[in-house]
Amino acid sequence: MTPRGQNWRRSAYAVPLVCGGVFGIYVAVQFFDSDLPSMILGALLGLIISIPFGLFFGWLAAAAGRGVLNTAHKRPGPTNVQQWRILFSSVTALTIAVAAATGATVAEVSGLGFLSIAVIAAIAFISAYLYFPESELADR
Repeated sequence: MTPRGQNWRRSAYAVPLVCGGVFGIYVAVQFFDSDLPSMILGALLGLIISIPFGLFFGWLAAAAGRGVLNTAHKRPGPTNVQQWRILFSSVTALTIAVAAATGATVAEVSGLGFLSIAVIAAIAFISAYLYFPESELADR
């Protein structure tokens, strides 16, 4: 649903950055005392740590989406936009979920921490569905 001429890949970075920032703040605040200066310091550290991961997830989302669009461009005949929108969203969500699960495994996250992977994948699916660039399929 990106307006014609807007670069959808740039928009793909917005959701992972915001979600990574919020998650970084939440995690950092959990490790600090309850006084205000410590919470602010924890939130800032969480942002600084999570922004590179948000950028990485955004890059992965854009690369996965580009792969689906390249496949759509190579297919002859009329396009079923809804089918490509769902495939675009599914591939993006799966890519992000695998990357998040890999990171969680490396960080030795256990228990309910893996629930965040499902939340991250759901956010990736919904945002990719909303940001699907229909204009790129129409231009072929």
